[in-house]
Amino acid sequence: MTSNDIILLKYFATTENISVHYFDGGKYYEIPVAACLFDDGDNPSDDFDDCIDMIVACWYVMQMGIPFIRCEIGSKTSNSTIEQIYIPLDPARRDKHQREIMSLLNACSKRVIAMEMARNKYAITTALESANANKQYS
Repeated sequence: MTSNDIILLKYFATTENISVHYFDGGKYYEIPVAACLFDDGDNPSDDFDDCIDMIVACWYVMQMGIPFIRCEIGSKTSNSTIEQIYIPLDPARRDKHQREIMSLLNACSKRVIAMEMARNKYAITTALESANANKQYS
């Protein structure tokens, strides 16, 4: 996966509604992207399937006594893995590509938190409006 691919995926992660799913030992993010960008077999003129879900999965593992984040990036639609990488937990041991992948993971995490905060704000605002409306009409 090139730096441009990661930048593009990070852009979608910060602008689209993504979801997070937890499993034993890790989690994965689903990021909707335009199919023609990451699926070589996609025909851009097809209207019915112009979006695919990219999966960014990560879990914590130990290798030779050193903790790592195992990260897999792939397409949920074609059930294929584009990249699998082990990233050391120690930031000083990461190379440029590993830092880019960590930046993608952080963007996904921040987007999920922002979506939850917006949902909570909407719920509180709606509840307050409902309470005010009930007071006016009772």
